[in-house]
Amino acid sequence: MDRPRLAHLSLPADRPPWTGTGLTVAAGDEVTLLGSGFIRWSERGDAGAGAKYPLWGRVRGGRAFGCTQDTTTAVADRDGELEVCVYRGAWADAYGGLATGTAPYARGSGGLSVTAIAWPSGVPAEDGLATFCDIRLVDDDGVVQVL
Repeated sequence: MDRPRLAHLSLPADRPPWTGTGLTVAAGDEVTLLGSGFIRWSERGDAGAGAKYPLWGRVRGGRAFGCTQDTTTAVADRDGELEVCVYRGAWADAYGGLATGTAPYARGSGGLSVTAIAWPSGVPAEDGLATFCDIRLVDDDGVVQVL
């Protein structure tokens, strides 16, 4: 299997969309976003969310996709550079235009750490992710089993 391409980014809460990852993909390729961190929505820091709500991605000029967990995999809808963002405010359209402008970004704090993975053409993300881990279990007799 060809190797996946990875990019690691820090997305501060006050950075408006969109941030390029440097990863170019083709329509139909699968991409995975792995996010961690916390975005605070108020100055008091008493409200906010982890990556599953504010982390969004798209291929430049394509439809935006959100995460429903701290990780997500999506299929590129066009050729181009994969972009990511912290979502604050309201979308104006399905392509990640902001209806609210950038004002909501001035009130946030915190940030997300994101790893973006562009899988080789024709490689399903689930197959690629399976190669990242080599799970070894040791039974009571000290025998190593690879799953």
